[in-house]
Amino acid sequence: MEEGEEGLRYWNDYIVTYSKIEKRYVLRFFQEKRPFLLSETRFKEMNLNTKDGRCLTLNPETLTYDEGEYSENHKTGQWISKDTMNNTLAIYFYNYDLLSQNARFFYPSGALQKTGQYEYGNNHGTWLEYYENGLIKQERTFNVGIIDGVANYYDSTGNLILKDIFNQGDLKETVIVNKELYSEELKKRNSFLNETKTGIIYSAVERQPDFVGGHSKMYDWIKDNLIYPLEEKDNRKTGNVYVKFIVEKDGSIGDVLVLKGLGYNYDKEAIRLVKSMPRWNPGIQSGKLVRVYFNMPIPFK
Repeated sequence: MEEGEEGLRYWNDYIVTYSKIEKRYVLRFFQEKRPFLLSETRFKEMNLNTKDGRCLTLNPETLTYDEGEYSENHKTGQWISKDTMNNTLAIYFYNYDLLSQNARFFYPSGALQKTGQYEYGNNHGTWLEYYENGLIKQERTFNVGIIDGVANYYDSTGNLILKDIFNQGDLKETVIVNKELYSEELKKRNSFLNETKTGIIYSAVERQPDFVGGHSKMYDWIKDNLIYPLEEKDNRKTGNVYVKFIVEKDGSIGDVLVLKGLGYNYDKEAIRLVKSMPRWNPGIQSGKLVRVYFNMPIPFK
């Protein structure tokens, strides 16, 4: 426990305290039977429903700690990732759970590895990747998650090897600048392109995805299936929860996020509702089924 904290509940793998300084309830999880911290989260109320304040979480896959702030259950402001040796590996920002603003990633040595900007949770603008010696490795431009324009690839001594020319995610042309270095760099670049092609999520396409039956049918379905939060029966609100999600190639719904909410219980119900939607008509680009972002309000009346 930290200074000014009072212990409230203890179990094998967690402890709940109250911080008189922060005026927050603090929940800490530990590895069972070992004093190894897995997470530390602050809440506004004793029922631990509303995350608010500093949070620390261990990512078990990368063995890195992510530390930042929650406000009314939403990630917000600056977050930092560190390894178990306390080396800073990344500095990035959230706005209502979506990555935004500038981000920087570092090698364990402290050298800059990658830098760029996010918009609505997607890579946006120019992203630069560096060798550990400080020279540029790759230079790419994105338009809200879709690679676009000219991508440059360099070797570790600063020589330009090749250029890829994209048009809204589609590779149109490759210009080889240095044939001697081209073969090795091509393997790295093709690996990136394969990841990009499988991961492209469009924001606008030739035919937008839509609910089967159209707009009015969708809101009829929402009206029939929305469950007003029981926890809010004495404090009923009206308004919209604005959500963003992906309509997959098969019409299923994925990665539902709240862009602007009404409160924890309303936001939770909006996410549940959208995830339970029947399959949509998927989006189409250049005659092919594609993944598409979709934003919409969920009305509470």
